[in-house]
Amino acid sequence: MKRLVLPVLLLLSTPALAYAALVGTAASTATCGTRVVAGHPEMSFLIEKLMGTQTPACGDPMPIGTLLPSAQVQLVSDWITAGAMNN
Repeated sequence: MKRLVLPVLLLLSTPALAYAALVGTAASTATCGTRVVAGHPEMSFLIEKLMGTQTPACGDPMPIGTLLPSAQVQLVSDWITAGAMNN
């Protein structure tokens, strides 16, 4: 019997939903890790996606079509390093 896999919605419509969906939350593909590990950008799936270094099984880079400039990725990395505060 085939298992039905439904897409997991990443709700980013409000700051509270975005924070809850990212920080300390597992990626929708179990083997891809945690979306954001506070204090550890090197362990955060979000950084892999923004840098395009994720494994093929973990989907496409973000944003689709072109990578962010390194300065913008660094801003996200710095936020994670600082503890990924909800502020």
